[in-house]
Amino acid sequence: MAKKEKQTIIREGTKEYVETKHKSAMAFWVACIVWILAAIFLPMHKLIFVLITAVASVAIGALAGVLTPKKVVREQVKFHSGNADLDAIVNEINTQLEVISAEHAKIARRAGKVANDEIRNDAMKAEKTVGEIESTVEKIREALVDRPQEIPQVRRFMNYYLPIASKLMAKYAEAIAQNTETVNIKALTDSIEAAFETIDTAFKHQLDALFADDKLDVTTDIKVLETMLRKDALLDEDEMPQQTAQAARANEAPAAVPTIDKEFWEDNKWQK
Repeated sequence: MAKKEKQTIIREGTKEYVETKHKSAMAFWVACIVWILAAIFLPMHKLIFVLITAVASVAIGALAGVLTPKKVVREQVKFHSGNADLDAIVNEINTQLEVISAEHAKIARRAGKVANDEIRNDAMKAEKTVGEIESTVEKIREALVDRPQEIPQVRRFMNYYLPIASKLMAKYAEAIAQNTETVNIKALTDSIEAAFETIDTAFKHQLDALFADDKLDVTTDIKVLETMLRKDALLDEDEMPQQTAQAARANEAPAAVPTIDKEFWEDNKWQK
């Protein structure tokens, strides 16, 4: 039994939570105990003892309420921006992140309990890579909020790659929990550890691809700025900053933006 006290809105990046604090029922039960003890040990047929018990129960109950920690419940609120496509994909990423975070925590706990030093070291390394993957997914989510026009670019990432990554994390957590190095378990963990490295690289490429248009826009703005400065006799050719010149050259011959290759995922046996 707990009494709701108040709610607080907490925002963490694109996530929003409603944090509700509940008063403990401890004060009520302590007050009841005071009355029971008084009924046993005091002559409650006298008014004075009834009044003393009432005051004592209120005071002791209030003290118990202050000393007892409040129960805090945090519930995530669905992301809402007014853009239906953006809301759907951000909320789906948040859902997937909850799964990834839970599996990450399992891997971290179980890796620390592995007895074999070699297996434990490999598991700890894998746990670090999983943390990198989780962080990259969070950055992709944040980047999408600022660039909703890039949503089509991440649909395959959302519908295909992210669920596979979560599935592999769950399989890995289960495998290392066996705390043994049999032939099949060793082969399984080795293949998933290699997959984690690939996923980490691929997801970072996906994040990088979201900034391709930004790079082009900024480089174009810089070139326009320099043209205007030279036109107004505020900048000579030999005064062009080195970084700006490099950016201009990079824009003239842009490198191919790496993307996630679906064939790679389909050709790897650890997906099955």
